[in-house]
Amino acid sequence: MGSDSYEEPLGLRYFAYFLSFHYDSDHPCDTRIRVGRAIRGLAHSRDSFDLYRFVAKRQESTGKNAIFFWKMSLSASFGPIQPERGGCHLRIKQLIVIILIILVVLTALLPQLTHANAIVNESQMDKEVRQGMHDYHIPGLAVGVVKDGRIVFLKGYGKADDTGREVTPETPFILGSVSKPITATAIMQLSEQGKLRLDEPVLAYLPWLQVDGPTGGREATVRDLLRQTSGWSTYDGRAIMAAQGHTAEEIMERQGKLKLERQPGERFGYSNVNYMLLGAIIEQVSGEPYAAYIENYIFQPLDMTDSYADPSTARENGLASGYQTVFGKLMEIKPDISPALVPAGYLAASARDMTHFLLSQMNGGQYRDATVLSAASTGLMQRYEAGFPYGLGWFTTSEWISHGGDAENYHADVMMHTDGSWGIVVLMNTNDVLLTSLYGNGYGDLSFRLLEAAGNGSLFSSLLIEPVKFGAIAPYLNLGIAALAIWLIWSLYRLVGGPNSARHVSKWLIVRGSLLTVIDLIVPLLFLLQFPVEMGAPWRTILRFVPGWGHALFIIPMLFIFVWLLEGLLLFYRLRRTDRGHEVIEGLR
Repeated sequence: MGSDSYEEPLGLRYFAYFLSFHYDSDHPCDTRIRVGRAIRGLAHSRDSFDLYRFVAKRQESTGKNAIFFWKMSLSASFGPIQPERGGCHLRIKQLIVIILIILVVLTALLPQLTHANAIVNESQMDKEVRQGMHDYHIPGLAVGVVKDGRIVFLKGYGKADDTGREVTPETPFILGSVSKPITATAIMQLSEQGKLRLDEPVLAYLPWLQVDGPTGGREATVRDLLRQTSGWSTYDGRAIMAAQGHTAEEIMERQGKLKLERQPGERFGYSNVNYMLLGAIIEQVSGEPYAAYIENYIFQPLDMTDSYADPSTARENGLASGYQTVFGKLMEIKPDISPALVPAGYLAASARDMTHFLLSQMNGGQYRDATVLSAASTGLMQRYEAGFPYGLGWFTTSEWISHGGDAENYHADVMMHTDGSWGIVVLMNTNDVLLTSLYGNGYGDLSFRLLEAAGNGSLFSSLLIEPVKFGAIAPYLNLGIAALAIWLIWSLYRLVGGPNSARHVSKWLIVRGSLLTVIDLIVPLLFLLQFPVEMGAPWRTILRFVPGWGHALFIIPMLFIFVWLLEGLLLFYRLRRTDRGHEVIEGLR
């Protein structure tokens, strides 16, 4: 689907449905009467400009005469068209008036049409997207831009899967942590209904939760979970992304008692644990599964027809396949997802649907005729506090409200200006945690540049630096892994008849063995222990987010340690069997 610089009115959908059945009526007068009646019913739904654009687009696809429909709209406005015996009677004066009005209105609307198309420069957007997809190795991408309460750009690019299926604005993507504002919206709904209190302790709703941490402070509250001030660590939040369990309670039981890093409410600390627990609270308070609640009370009212709170259902309904880099090659990968983790990072939605959610957040909780949240609650979610980066589900600054999302093989960004003018949704079906760790968040950089392009360079150009580009590091990483593999093979050769044979036993061999202990044992062991600390995630999460290279970085040090153990045992055995070995051992005592 190409770009759309307007939001199709709901009434026009019924109009299109009507026309598809009534345009080819056997009696032309019957057709005019039916069209006239249909247009009267739409008189107050949208202005005539949008109506003309709609029928013009329909003319392109059906070959029908858009001007004929336009005349019918004028007839609907300036008087009824009555059938008379034998045909349809229109007075000459009325026909002349209609023709004159058509000319005047079309002349007046030409500048508006030009302006609407100029809101977003589609060719510039296409250029930025194509360049970004090339620089960051993105197979498929969808983008939606909103301006002053309406959708002004909506387009899909690239492929959704290995079959070559094209990405459209209706293609669902996994949202990553962009799921969090949606989960926060559900919590705020329940708060408005009086079913929960934001300042109530979490344990009041989840009595099974075991918490270990600093004593003497207050308990973590629902508000702390929303604001990321509960005290749980980022590391623990990443650890649960690879945990096994169908429910939050099962996952927490397997994780054991999580220790708070700091007192609740003390300071910001981003953790996926917070939003997993909020999902459990939604289920506890509402009495419904999380997926059912989100679909019934957020997706349906906001007309998010291509959005899913169950990843398996999303796959059945056209979810874009996610891609990860495996030894430098993009591969389609489908990791298992626990339902308990969906509130924190695995909701699925299309770009079109996310513009609806974005518009509701920019319009005080209202989208079209649906209100999912009060203006007071949306304002509370988006409120900025100097020196504090997070509201209730949103990252906030004095000018921008945003959230990014990184699942194993998807990236998403949602941004909106605090004055409600501009907003953007960008969804991608890839994520490379290793490259973003080395070079910076190129995906987020691309989203900023797309919004800047949409605003014709007027939004935040002063904040932008040179584009982040992923370097061609894959060949070097593969070469390094190959070198380590060769070293391992050589080490195995030494075990079966190399320099460690009995005839080469000497004090120098013992010294050499000590050096190999440092290389084959201490260095690999330190790497295995320190690398997760540097990455801020345990190995099981690293293996999910960095397949291929992550597995190599884990397995090769383990093999070095194994070789060292075998080498040490074999050397000791050979020393014990030779006189010279006995002398060496005695000399070392």
